[in-house]
Amino acid sequence: MASQKTSSNPTSLRSLWASHKELPKRVLDQLLDTTAINKRLADHATSPYRWRTGSFMAPIEASQPQLERISYEACKKFVAMMEKQDFTLASKLQVYGPFRAIDLLYQVPVLDKQEFRVRGIFKVIPKPLRIELPRGTFREAPDHTASPTEIMKATGLTVDKWDKGVLRRRK
Repeated sequence: MASQKTSSNPTSLRSLWASHKELPKRVLDQLLDTTAINKRLADHATSPYRWRTGSFMAPIEASQPQLERISYEACKKFVAMMEKQDFTLASKLQVYGPFRAIDLLYQVPVLDKQEFRVRGIFKVIPKPLRIELPRGTFREAPDHTASPTEIMKATGLTVDKWDKGVLRRRK
């Protein structure tokens, strides 16, 4: 009965509504601070240092000297692969584990091996990148226009016809 009274009496609804706090005056009060997030991500993007992680497997029954030798060889390979990708080692390597070894191809556990992970901080060595664009693919002056056929010829595409926005290739 009490619920019927409150629903039939509009003044009680107003009093209930008035007891709630007001919504924020500005929408910005509810949003994330995107400028701070963007600044933090931009700082990370301009930093030349990156964490890189690799892994290797070792037999479960390997002795400590064997495990150290396997770990040393795996770390050398890891650093060599990173140097091929234009990274140089900027910290000591960390080897941690063991973890359960999983075959990467079939995604099944490898029962007689254990996995160890290697990580370190590497510094990227940026190389200048030069991309040559064909002359007809970009605007040379404000009044310069090029038809799609001219652009196709400049990029070396073989196209029979450009008709109403549909590109048709030779069969």
